[in-house]
Amino acid sequence: MYVTAHRVRSRKGAEGINSFLHEHAGDDGVGLNWGAPDIAAISERLVGKLVADSYDVPPGGNRVLSYLEAAAPDGTSVKALREALRALRRKVDSKREYPALVRTGSIVCRCWVGQEHLDGADQEFDRLSERILTLLGSPRREACAAGEPLQVLFSLDEKGYHFELSQESSKRVREAHRHKRWQRRRIHVPPDVMLDFESVHGDIYPHVATMLTGLRVEDVIRLGGVVFILQSTGREVRRWPS
Repeated sequence: MYVTAHRVRSRKGAEGINSFLHEHAGDDGVGLNWGAPDIAAISERLVGKLVADSYDVPPGGNRVLSYLEAAAPDGTSVKALREALRALRRKVDSKREYPALVRTGSIVCRCWVGQEHLDGADQEFDRLSERILTLLGSPRREACAAGEPLQVLFSLDEKGYHFELSQESSKRVREAHRHKRWQRRRIHVPPDVMLDFESVHGDIYPHVATMLTGLRVEDVIRLGGVVFILQSTGREVRRWPS
C-alpha cells in the first residue's frame, strides 16, 4: 500500500490537506521489493490503485507545501504504520534538512516540510499524520478506472450562465448514486454572481460539478472529471480537473 497526505495551495490561494490511499493487489504489485522498498519509485511510478481519498482542495495545479507518505505491503496493520510514523516524528524539527526518511522492516516513511511551515514542522507532521491515520481507518472503495469526463452543457445569455448535464452523463451520475434518489437539474448563475463568487472562492467549475451531480469532489474526479461544452456550437471550452 501507499498512503500520503499533502498540504496544498491552489492558484486562488485556497489551502488544505488532501490524502490518498493506494493498494497493490494483482499486477499493481509487480516489480515491488518489500524487503527494501523504494518510496521514491513507489510514489512516482508504482502507486497502485486508488482505494480511498479525501480532499480539502480540488486537485489540479495546486502547489505542494508539505507532505507525509508511507509505503508498506497490503494488509500491514494500522498499529505498525503508526509506530513507523512515530519513529519518523522523532526526526522532525525546524533545523534539519528535508525530506526525512525512516525504514522499519518492510515499512518506509518519508516527510518533507517546506519553508512556510518549517518553524512548526512538528505540528505540521502531526496534522499530516492524523489525516493519514484517519484515511487508513476509512472504508476501501472498489478500485475502478476513470471513464470519459462527464459532459456539462452550458449556454450564456443576458441572464447569465446556464449549466446542465448531458443525458448520457446524467445516466452515469444516477448509477453513481445507486439507490439514493437523484434528479437531473439545471443551474443558473447571473454574471455578477459568477464574478463575486470567483473573486472570493476561486474557480467556480468544481462547485458547479458537485451541485449538478450531487456528488463529492473526489467522486466526480473518480468518474473522469467534467468537460464543459458550449451548447450552441458543441465546442469544448473547459475541462476540470485540467
